[in-house]
Amino acid sequence: MIIKNILSILRKIDKIDTSDLFGHYSSKYVWKRMFEREARQRGWKPKKEIIEEQEQKELQKFYRILSFLNKGGYIQKIGKDGKKSIWKQTQKKTKEGN
Repeated sequence: MIIKNILSILRKIDKIDTSDLFGHYSSKYVWKRMFEREARQRGWKPKKEIIEEQEQKELQKFYRILSFLNKGGYIQKIGKDGKKSIWKQTQKKTKEGN
């Protein structure tokens, strides 16, 4: 949409200053934001965001493993220290001495 508007304006006049189009915004800032918006629409993500998503996935995987081990009786949560959880290994009970 904005590209059509810019081309339409340029057809009507010889040249244009970006400050005429964007007013008080820095043209570098505006063009960067436009590129980022178009990139996101195409599914591209900044490297920092990709790394954060990967770290979040790894953390979720770790907590799923803890949950599995806890439900299986292999580990037990014994308390918290601030934001940290404290776990210990348990003796896995076997059925009738097996």
